[in-house]
Amino acid sequence: MPRPVCGAAKFDFNSPVSSDREPEAREVVNAGEIAFWPDGDAIAIGFGPTPVSRRGEIRMASPCNIWAMALDDVSSLRTVYAGEGISVEDASASVVER
Repeated sequence: MPRPVCGAAKFDFNSPVSSDREPEAREVVNAGEIAFWPDGDAIAIGFGPTPVSRRGEIRMASPCNIWAMALDDVSSLRTVYAGEGISVEDASASVVER
């Protein structure tokens, strides 16, 4: 797993993938939304205000493609320090279709 880069209240994971910005891409995300950041070729998880946020929002540096939602409360990510490792696991094996 690539080392996360902490930027205020979001984590960016460098990605070997590139993708164009989708028409629905947006700068403001909800806590726990997992996004691909086309301008940085990174996966981002927003969990609180960033340096570019306005009051009460989580704003990324530029529009991101939202593609997943964290299953757990991401507010605990506030306790992680720069350089500290975290893990991200694929939960699809535990998802039950109804």
